[in-house]
Amino acid sequence: MTDNRIESHRKYRTELKDKVIKVLGGSCVCCGLTSRHNLTVDHIEPIMGAKRLENWKLYILIRDNPVDALMEFQLLCFGCNASKNKYEKCSLNHEDDLN
Repeated sequence: MTDNRIESHRKYRTELKDKVIKVLGGSCVCCGLTSRHNLTVDHIEPIMGAKRLENWKLYILIRDNPVDALMEFQLLCFGCNASKNKYEKCSLNHEDDLN
């Protein structure tokens, strides 16, 4: 890829992620974190294996189907997502985050 194509692709991915973050409310539904670099798309009902999509395919699905996306996906920060994956719900103490 040429430098221009690489930069164009990077810009496209950034804009796509920003649109997805906006569709899904802009912050972690658990702790309220808004840093786009720390936000992840989480399946509200966990799925495994072949049904999982690559990030960019998932982002396009959410961008193109925002109403359905709100029923299937949510934004979580990395910490809340990791905790949910391990314990089936976020078990972090966010009261410490407020101090």
